[in-house]
Amino acid sequence: MRLRWIWCPAKAIRAISRWFCPALRHLDYLVINELEAGEFSGLEIRQPNGEPHIPHIAAAARELLDAGVRQRVVIHCPEGAWGETPDQPGVWIPSQKLEQREIVGSVGAGDAFCAGFLYGCHEAWPLAESIKLAHACARVSLLCANAIDGAKTLEELRTLL
Repeated sequence: MRLRWIWCPAKAIRAISRWFCPALRHLDYLVINELEAGEFSGLEIRQPNGEPHIPHIAAAARELLDAGVRQRVVIHCPEGAWGETPDQPGVWIPSQKLEQREIVGSVGAGDAFCAGFLYGCHEAWPLAESIKLAHACARVSLLCANAIDGAKTLEELRTLL
């Protein structure tokens, strides 16, 4: 069976929702950020104090599953990620904290997150473990100035789980 996923920038979701929503039933995995989740759901994904509104993030993930995503939905933001499947309760996994002075660059951090998550899915890891690997991939990416230098081996990443 061929597994499918989609990448779509936040502002495009509303503009292409006529095509986006029917496509969800063809996806096994969907990984989006909080901006994209807010555009899709119409929910306020951040509280007035700037913190993630986890119940709204969870509701957006459930809407995406109900709209047809078949296996896993993950909504990520700098503070953490919410993951959910059709047959398991959702889970919030906080991200690995970095001091602002430690962050060298953010180019590729979201892509690294997606790569880690998809690797975990491919290897049939539990949802929470897949998200933890995704966070580790994003973390090491943030420590580098470009999208390539943050690439680490699985053994190196496991030390961050």
